[in-house]
Amino acid sequence: MHRIQLAMSFLAILLAATIAIADKGYDDPLDVSIMASTKEDDDPNQGMDLLQQQNGENQNLSLCLQRLHQYSVHHSQFIQCALDSGSILFRMCRNCAIYYSRLSQSYTQIMEENTTINQHFGLLNGLKCSQDLKYSFHVQVLLQTHKHAVGLWKSCSCNECFLQRHHQSDEWHLHENVTEFFLVLIETRKCFLHFFNKTGHVNVNTSEQLLSKAQSNNSICVQCREAYNHLTATYAMLTPRVALCGDIVYMINITRTKWINEWKCNAKSDDLTWLVIISTLAFLSPVIFYGYTTINGRKKDKAETLNTTCASNHNPGEKEPPVVDAVQS
Repeated sequence: MHRIQLAMSFLAILLAATIAIADKGYDDPLDVSIMASTKEDDDPNQGMDLLQQQNGENQNLSLCLQRLHQYSVHHSQFIQCALDSGSILFRMCRNCAIYYSRLSQSYTQIMEENTTINQHFGLLNGLKCSQDLKYSFHVQVLLQTHKHAVGLWKSCSCNECFLQRHHQSDEWHLHENVTEFFLVLIETRKCFLHFFNKTGHVNVNTSEQLLSKAQSNNSICVQCREAYNHLTATYAMLTPRVALCGDIVYMINITRTKWINEWKCNAKSDDLTWLVIISTLAFLSPVIFYGYTTINGRKKDKAETLNTTCASNHNPGEKEPPVVDAVQS
């Protein structure tokens, strides 16, 4: 019984000591929220400063991630447009310029972002948003992703289609020569479609599918030759830079392929006969010339030989020998 009373007394003393320690403000150092609340008794502003610092760090990180998310949206839009506009009938440069412009602007904003990140348990302390996104891993996902998009745009020489060469604005203006080329192309395609689309409805975007059904047709070669020649002449007048525009290169190539290979038309067919005749005469002219010269030379030599012989037999400067009369002697 005495032992039980002694144990109860010890527990009472231990409980009292625990309560006293709690009253003095000792707390769990692993619990940040408790630490902030209990130390307000010593410094009322210290807990608020810590919370504001955490909110600021989270805001910086959030801004960085917001830039990245914005870039990913614009990148996705550009790639989707490139797939839609560059697969069937190539028009990627004209259709996707605005998405490429937004993509470039988003990338520039990330690279120029000076926000310092102090988060992730200090692992990113001192790094700027652009540094973290550029060098966060050895594969450099952001750089490689942007490099792929820029390479796709440049591989088609899309910049050559526009007067606006910078990507800091959504305003893209087609070069006047590009506009002129596509106006002439529309008229040329109208002539082509006259032979395949009986409804008279002209849709340049679907003309490729209609033209793919074409067969060799002499009538289209005759009726549309003037329009086709106008198109090729317009292309020939383009400046070297504009002539590289991906949309133009595709359209002139596919039109020439249809005209020459599939429909068996030739814009120079009328001149082909004369070309053959002139080439033949040019080839045979040396033969004819040397043959004529040889024959004429032989005739001339023969005539000179005959004249020399006749002159020697009938030369008036020589005296004939006297004739002796045998009878008189």
